[in-house]
Amino acid sequence: MHRFIQTLLLAALVFTPVNSLVAQESGDQAFTFNREEFPPVIVGQLASDCLVTIQSVRLAFAGFSMLDPYNRTISEVGGSGFIVHPDGYILTTPDMAGTAKSLTIEYKGVEYEASVEVVDGYYNLALLKIDKTGLPAIKWGDSNTAERGMPVVVLGAPAGLERTLTYGFLTNIRDFRVTGPRGFDGMLIKDGFVIDAALHGDALTNPVFNSKAELVGIVGHRDPGAQNIGYVMPSNLVKSIVDQMIKDGKVCHPWLGIFAYPYYTRTLALYMGIPIDEIDPETGQKYDVVGVLVDFIAQGSPAAAAGIVRGDLILRADGELIRTIGDLETKILNKGCGEEMSLVIIRNYQLRYINIQIGDKQEDYGNIYAI
Repeated sequence: MHRFIQTLLLAALVFTPVNSLVAQESGDQAFTFNREEFPPVIVGQLASDCLVTIQSVRLAFAGFSMLDPYNRTISEVGGSGFIVHPDGYILTTPDMAGTAKSLTIEYKGVEYEASVEVVDGYYNLALLKIDKTGLPAIKWGDSNTAERGMPVVVLGAPAGLERTLTYGFLTNIRDFRVTGPRGFDGMLIKDGFVIDAALHGDALTNPVFNSKAELVGIVGHRDPGAQNIGYVMPSNLVKSIVDQMIKDGKVCHPWLGIFAYPYYTRTLALYMGIPIDEIDPETGQKYDVVGVLVDFIAQGSPAAAAGIVRGDLILRADGELIRTIGDLETKILNKGCGEEMSLVIIRNYQLRYINIQIGDKQEDYGNIYAI
């Protein structure tokens, strides 16, 4: 009899409507899921008007053939972009625009022919334009206010999937480097974000929004060897790049053309006679090492023009002590192309003072091998 009663109770639970169970647990108040109150849904609805779908048609070279010497094939690539200015400016990736023979933008069911305004391989961005004004551009957020644990929403149309939405959190703030046109020479992104939202392999330049539907960054790099780890370029940097693209038709890539020796240690510093007795104000301890030891210099670079040679140690930049190559790159990135920087270097146990002009990496990259 006891087993029979247990069976009846189990059957009652199985066939009781779920809504009734929820109502009982919530004090006889039926639970209803209102999708309008779910933050990612709200963000998606508020920000989706700035998204566009891009169809890129290109001619791909498929090798030599006796029948067709050019052996061209036509391919179509689908992707996404988002409106950054009401006058029809759209930001996307160079993969969509770099070799395109024709570009079609679809926005709210209407197709527009797009022109390529700027393609920038060092930040991996491309600016397109369509002949339409009064478009709903994204709302720029202040990326300086971002912090760990902040919820983020990523919108886009990767791999031809229209209007995808993924949701996650900002898990870390750290520097990273975008790929660049040669696969290794992209720009250093200071104070970029790491997010754990699911990202497709084609998610580069997809917009990342905060809970107010404000743009806080774009996907700048995705780690193929780790699940749900994406690196985001902060919106303040992206806005600066977009403003340069629209105003000047190009982007400044500040650099000196210096590559640091990776095995520079305290022992080597002492052997070279480099003074490392200064006190770190943050720790109150002596620095392990100070300065950037130059390994080699790119041909045609500002460093080469200023006479910096392999083995020089850069000790100060604009009067500030340089401890790592990251310190030096931060100083460089805070300058504009054409501005001057004063360097204090040590060469052959002697201090030297050099004024160097910040160059544009895209214009004078030259040969990366030692000169």
